[in-house]
Amino acid sequence: MTLIKSFKQRVCSSVSWWWVFVCVLIFQGFSALAGPTFANAVTNGTVDIAGLTEASGVVASHNNGNVLWTHNDSGHPAQVFAVDTQGRLLGTYAIPGNTDNEDIAIGPGPVPNVSYLYVGDIGDNSSTRTNGIKIYQIPEPFVYERQYTNPITATLKGARTITLIYPDGARDAEAMFVDPITGRTFRVSLH
Repeated sequence: MTLIKSFKQRVCSSVSWWWVFVCVLIFQGFSALAGPTFANAVTNGTVDIAGLTEASGVVASHNNGNVLWTHNDSGHPAQVFAVDTQGRLLGTYAIPGNTDNEDIAIGPGPVPNVSYLYVGDIGDNSSTRTNGIKIYQIPEPFVYERQYTNPITATLKGARTITLIYPDGARDAEAMFVDPITGRTFRVSLH
């Protein structure tokens, strides 16, 4: 009797799980055929900043609500811009360099509980930067939303320049991200 009861329990439990599995597949299949749906776009503002003419990267601040950091590509002064989510300039901050700044990220750094901006001077369209690429690691400053009425200009303090040389030769990278736990940087190369 226990053998039959045991068999019945296994079959019934497997049948119920099988039925759930089939239903999930059917419903997932139908939703996949429908394609994704998106809400209507919302425009908060327009970025129209005289010094920001070739924005090449953007990252949301960790320290400052409703603040975005961005920068220009090569051929422009070495600086980052703090912009609010309505596109208004909050501040312009000098950084160590801009040979070909391509991306900006945010993450941890050498000091615990401090958020760092990482500006990737990693572009190399001609693959000629044999002396390496640079990543500027800078403690993220505090920025206030009210600064849009009188944006500040300053030099970011505490910057550290990290120079990296690819072991197999120069290459162009256009994107970068920072692991939010370890602070390790990753670059996306085109070659």
